[in-house]
Amino acid sequence: MNHSLGNACAPDAAFVICVEPGRLEYKALCLVLTFRAHAGRWKDAPIFAYSPREGRKVSPWLKEIFAQYQVTLVEEAINRDYVDYPLANKPLVMRDAERRLACELVIFLDSDILVWAPPDDLELPPGKNLGMVIDADKSLASAGPLDELDGMWRGLYGIAGVRSDHYVQTTLGRDTVRAWWCSGVIATRRSAAAMDEWMAVFERAMKSDIFVDRASYMREQMTFSAVATRRIDEVVNLSPRYNYHVQSVDKYLKVHGMPPDAAVFWHYQCYLDKAFANFKRGLDRIDSAPGRIAFAWKFIERLRTGHRRMIGIDESRIASWRRRLRLGVRLRRLLGRSKDTDRFI
Repeated sequence: MNHSLGNACAPDAAFVICVEPGRLEYKALCLVLTFRAHAGRWKDAPIFAYSPREGRKVSPWLKEIFAQYQVTLVEEAINRDYVDYPLANKPLVMRDAERRLACELVIFLDSDILVWAPPDDLELPPGKNLGMVIDADKSLASAGPLDELDGMWRGLYGIAGVRSDHYVQTTLGRDTVRAWWCSGVIATRRSAAAMDEWMAVFERAMKSDIFVDRASYMREQMTFSAVATRRIDEVVNLSPRYNYHVQSVDKYLKVHGMPPDAAVFWHYQCYLDKAFANFKRGLDRIDSAPGRIAFAWKFIERLRTGHRRMIGIDESRIASWRRRLRLGVRLRRLLGRSKDTDRFI
């Protein structure tokens, strides 16, 4: 799977995304369309879409559009050991890409991203091997030795070989915490083998007992942050423009004076799921690839101008009530059967 770019003005880079059947297909479609349209000198860079869990092949309609937009689909069962933890797909596919591709830079993007401008800061300067965005909020980070989560982080640092502490300020919450980066946008030099190291630390950590129950869903991000901390001199902290949570527009305006149209990447997570549920129903009624692409562009333009009124999680009133009261989380914790996804309920 070797690839070199033909355009001398373009960075020597490839992009990696994950896609599996279901709503992620529709999000990946919008990511690819906006990338090819808005990424400037990066727009013709190769994109590799991994579907790494066995039996989860993407739909024929998406394969057709991927082929039209020069997206290479990799349907190999790379994730055999962590099939019940979908976020393990990230370190697994990035290690695979790091080993197999021939370009200088490998860049991971979460599939729930829309691209609005050329991502020029992903072209890392000499001597830097990792580029990512400090996370928006404290979440599962540690504020230091007195934090209730600090023992977990100390254990993780021991696994990762972190020898010195490093603190950052979260981009929206403005909390000072142990180094804590979003894993949704990662630029890395292949020669640094940082993704191989991430996977090795991830595997060791997954076999350990260091994680508290509520941290289980974000083990991939925690292990990535530990690896990046060990390599802190190689890190470029990207602007929040590269991880703009469009559901938090008012916070970005208040903290950074940054409106939505200043973003390079909107990373909307689950907060446009209600809109995407409607988009999926409409797209599924269209038979042709050109028709689907035209329909997708109309949806993308509606998101760009009307995102405030479209933000929302797709759930019933009963599901919303249960989520707010955390009934399922409490019951599973009582029974000792907590799930990875409980953090988001």
